[in-house]
Amino acid sequence: QNTKNIGPKIIESLIEFISSPANQDLLAFLDAIFNYEGKAKVISTILSGYTFVITGVLSEPRSHFVKLIEEHSGNVSSAISSKTSYLLA
Repeated sequence: QNTKNIGPKIIESLIEFISSPANQDLLAFLDAIFNYEGKAKVISTILSGYTFVITGVLSEPRSHFVKLIEEHSGNVSSAISSKTSYLLA
């Protein structure tokens, strides 16, 4: 199991939740009614292990930079922390 920042107790709880037929029905219902974009297609892993925080007014919408970072296996966070590698402002 390749999980970042998720401990064994949370994984166990998620597996238990997903295994329940009632919850599977709920998840299928929610999946059917919500229109969402999937995670960005991975183009490369050049940004793997790096975490970015995006702030301020940029030349493109924030979503453009999030997509680019995720396509290259980077992570985007909403707040600066000790795990932040780069601040894009």
